[in-house]
Amino acid sequence: MVQTESVRVWARTLVPNGPVYVIPNAAPPAGDEESPASRGRGEQRDVVAVGRLSPQKGFDLLLSAFARTAGEHPHWNLKILGEGSERAALESQCRQLGLQDRVQFPGWVT
Repeated sequence: MVQTESVRVWARTLVPNGPVYVIPNAAPPAGDEESPASRGRGEQRDVVAVGRLSPQKGFDLLLSAFARTAGEHPHWNLKILGEGSERAALESQCRQLGLQDRVQFPGWVT
């Protein structure tokens, strides 16, 4: 998988018989007038993370990063979907960071 058509052309030289897919970057280029953070100011917005609640997934780092920026984005909330051995620790970290009103752990969802 690559981000642009021009990189796809180059990647085909490395894997001539395999598929090469273009998946563009979801974030707008720097300098665009409307960034995802500025869109919908005043409206509730959700950042959603999905995965097994285990140390390898780094949800503890996500919670720390969200805590650092939460004050600047009061209309943004965080939802962490999934189950795993770190659930209790992550919920405790959430409370310690004072994010219990801004972070949800809905568990496993279809």
